[in-house]
Amino acid sequence: MNFALCCGAQQAVASVLSAALQLAHTAASDTNDWLVLLNDQSYLLPTNLYCYLRTYSAETPHLIGAGLVVGDTPFVSMAAGAAFSRAMLTAYAAHDCRAEGAWEQANYAVVFGKCVKTMGYSITVRS
Repeated sequence: MNFALCCGAQQAVASVLSAALQLAHTAASDTNDWLVLLNDQSYLLPTNLYCYLRTYSAETPHLIGAGLVVGDTPFVSMAAGAAFSRAMLTAYAAHDCRAEGAWEQANYAVVFGKCVKTMGYSITVRS
């Protein structure tokens, strides 16, 4: 199993959404099974991440993270990190997921959550 890590400072959240979308467009030809996004204050234990992610198939759409809800939109906390399977990135790239307004542009995790919900998938809340 291979995974790519991407982290970004809070000031650059809008560019993270753009970068994730670019990564999503290349997911089908990518050698990585998972894309893991986390912020610059997160601490990652790669061995634990590997052991956890290997219990899921990268060929099935998964967005895994600490689940939160705003209104009726579920999303994952990027402070805790989020893992996107290759299949989820492929599905994400096929949809027109955009931030609506300044608040969503500053909260890209909500945009991911709205898109996942629109596609008919759910967020896997990590235990």
